[in-house]
Amino acid sequence: MITYEIKIPTTADIREIFFNRNTNKLSYKNDLGIIFPLDPVVTSTPTLQEVLTAGNALATSVNFQGTNAGLNNTGGQVVGLGESAGNGNTGSSNVFLGWVAGASNTGSNVVAIGLSSAASNTQSGRFIVGNTEMPTFANHAAAALAITVPLGASAGSTYMYHNQATNSIGAVRL
Repeated sequence: MITYEIKIPTTADIREIFFNRNTNKLSYKNDLGIIFPLDPVVTSTPTLQEVLTAGNALATSVNFQGTNAGLNNTGGQVVGLGESAGNGNTGSSNVFLGWVAGASNTGSNVVAIGLSSAASNTQSGRFIVGNTEMPTFANHAAAALAITVPLGASAGSTYMYHNQATNSIGAVRL
């Protein structure tokens, strides 16, 4: 938060304080009708750390980016990127990437990627991918037909998916 201080001379016999439209400044008029400017002085400027951490102390080692990201977070060593990421988190040593990722999480040592991943999670030591970021295919053959460069996938990348046949995580490497 930026705060301003306006210093008014104690020796001045002030008759009127007003906004001076000629100078676009707050001014005062003394008993002789002479007009003086009242220049606000910045008394505190937020540091980059305060801006990036929503006002949390440097010692907590937190960094949040996004509307309401990190709001009511009490955990230390937390990174949250995305709207409401880490909102209400109490766990420590966590990384939350995505909208509402890690909201109301209480677990520590959690990495959560994707929409609402780890929201209300209570388990520690987890790597969590949101279901919207992990498509489901009947089997590997179906995934391999759908995940191809001609259909828009990126060459040199690995695409993960949920394999319904084996109820496990599979991958297609391009």
